[in-house]
Amino acid sequence: MDNEKSSNLIEIFKSKKEWIKYRWEFMRRDPDFIRAFDRLLNLMTLYEKGEIPEEELDEAEINYRKEFDLRMPLLGPACFDRTKSYDDIVQEKGEKSFTIFILGASIIHNTVSIMMNNHRWNKISQMLNNVATEELSPEQYSMLREDIFQYLHLDGGDIQNDHLRIDIDLNRVSSITALKRVVNMYIDLEWKSFLQKNPERPKSINRVDFDKIIEVGDSKKAEKGISWDKLATKVFPNDPNGPRKAKQHYARYEELINGGWRMFRFP
Repeated sequence: MDNEKSSNLIEIFKSKKEWIKYRWEFMRRDPDFIRAFDRLLNLMTLYEKGEIPEEELDEAEINYRKEFDLRMPLLGPACFDRTKSYDDIVQEKGEKSFTIFILGASIIHNTVSIMMNNHRWNKISQMLNNVATEELSPEQYSMLREDIFQYLHLDGGDIQNDHLRIDIDLNRVSSITALKRVVNMYIDLEWKSFLQKNPERPKSINRVDFDKIIEVGDSKKAEKGISWDKLATKVFPNDPNGPRKAKQHYARYEELINGGWRMFRFP
């Protein structure tokens, strides 16, 4: 990755971190959020004690997610503490903690998502083993997998391998510049991965004067006995290298009309 792309990625991550931080700082001071957060924690405690049915907790969690774009707080070491600042959470749990992941997912994954098939999801699933699972119980880890599954908009396996499909929720976009940078980041990363997996893929066709190739080839076909010198005076007038160019262009013409046209792919 060149310096410019690397710099863009760094800026994206810095920007993402800033938005995560201040979104949390203002949200945790919102009276509506405080009430919903505390109510949900209380319902989770009551459910674990067997004092309320699962349906009541599920309904509260659905409303909480819908209102705040945030998954439910967890009990135990991975529990969110709404009284703590973002910096305190990072200091206590680390930049790569489950808590920070969820705070970040609420911003970026709900807006721009890579859709993937089951084969690619299995690879992502394996990568989740590297998450700081000491924060999570087996049940919480299972919930994490389900959340990521939903964030990535897994599409039942109908997306072919080596196809990239990106889903964008335009209702959540505030800056078209930031959106383009994130999308370009996804494309750059996926393209780099694709090239590493397919080193023998056909190379892109070089852009040349195809009109001239067609002119040379069609002229040669129309006058089969025409010499290269005479053809050159017709298609490359006053060019001392005309005969050599005519031969080269005709060879390219023959290549392209005999299957070489298949090399014309986007872009």
